[in-house]
Amino acid sequence: PVSKFYTTGMQKMMNKDLLLKKKEHLLDISGVYNKFDHSKNLPQIKIIDHKVFCEANAAYFDVLLDDFGEITEIGESYELFEYGAAVIDIGGRTTDCVVINPGGGSLNSDRSGTLNLGILDLMEELRNDLKATHNWSFISEASLNKALLTGIYGAGVNKVDISELVQAHKDRLFKRLESFLDSTIGDASDVPAIILVGGGSYILGDIIKNKYKNLIIPEEQEFSNARGFYKILVHQARS
Repeated sequence: PVSKFYTTGMQKMMNKDLLLKKKEHLLDISGVYNKFDHSKNLPQIKIIDHKVFCEANAAYFDVLLDDFGEITEIGESYELFEYGAAVIDIGGRTTDCVVINPGGGSLNSDRSGTLNLGILDLMEELRNDLKATHNWSFISEASLNKALLTGIYGAGVNKVDISELVQAHKDRLFKRLESFLDSTIGDASDVPAIILVGGGSYILGDIIKNKYKNLIIPEEQEFSNARGFYKILVHQARS
């Protein structure tokens, strides 16, 4: 998260002490066991280096670059390299917002941060509400996930339309997020695009589209950060 990757204060800097500890931990593979390699008498994998990148920031590079480290069509059409972009990354427990400066090499520290609020908070509140309003003893995780996307809870003869309740909870969560978005991205008039990623974007995407007209939602947006990490390394290797 942005709040972990960068230090707090007026001037955000990379949290070098925490990042170093993270690298040291990930480079230690003494407890890693690969059953396939062992069965084939293959040597244990050896990690010689590990890089730590910031969430949300990496999603910018996912949209900007292709798998070969070149600027994408959407990157060119929105002029993302020349003018930067904003990124909203809605996760389970946190929401990250970053405003990327032109060139992608830095971010606007005054307008970037992390809010400790995400989709899992919505799910817990909805779960408790369903227990109270329907007097149900147990709430199925699979059915709850389905209801967030379709408004229908349950399966077979147990299907119940809870779309109004789901929408109410989505609106309530967005209201809590909106002040954070206003303090970071604002009206987005100074950025060519806002990139929306993370698993929570499936749930709140339609609402956020109504707020920002220059919104980009990549395909399989829950993997956008991971793809961005890869593309950064490819671009660095080609440079």
